[in-house]
Amino acid sequence: GALHRIEGASGAGKSTVFKLMMKFYTPTNGVIRIGTHSLNDLGAQDLRKFISAVSDDFPLLGNTIFEAISYSRKDTKKENAAELVARLGLCSAEHQADYLERKIKTYGSDLSSGERRMLQFARAVLTKKPILLLDEPFLGLNDINQTILCTEISKMKSTHLIILIANKLPDHITIDQT
Repeated sequence: GALHRIEGASGAGKSTVFKLMMKFYTPTNGVIRIGTHSLNDLGAQDLRKFISAVSDDFPLLGNTIFEAISYSRKDTKKENAAELVARLGLCSAEHQADYLERKIKTYGSDLSSGERRMLQFARAVLTKKPILLLDEPFLGLNDINQTILCTEISKMKSTHLIILIANKLPDHITIDQT
């Protein structure tokens, strides 16, 4: 586990690297590996067992907030989801159930960009994958939400490989390797 940052000027290929890691593109040269596995040898479904992502390339899908962040309608998953959305500051502890049942439009188009980003992060955390890719996770977030997200990322970095693509970083995040 560690927090790695990919940085570079606009147009340098940061998002392309992200898309290569997610198998949106196939490398023309070289090899990308997860442990001993080459990405070329893994199917997209196999890859999704290892990686979750926060990116506009993965919109929120579902009729309610709960469905969008849990990929589920199972009540057994609601407790973890409720605790997480409250911890992320998306709702108060007493309004967790109502918040999770809130109807949303297609891809969460009726939500603010900051709320969509925080919900994408919640979805990535709830999937419990060992690798987390974050593409501009702080974009559209106010200072309070940036601080909350930094705290959550810091907690996760001892147990997850986190790869962060961000042009601008909050001051209160510690990167292990750039």
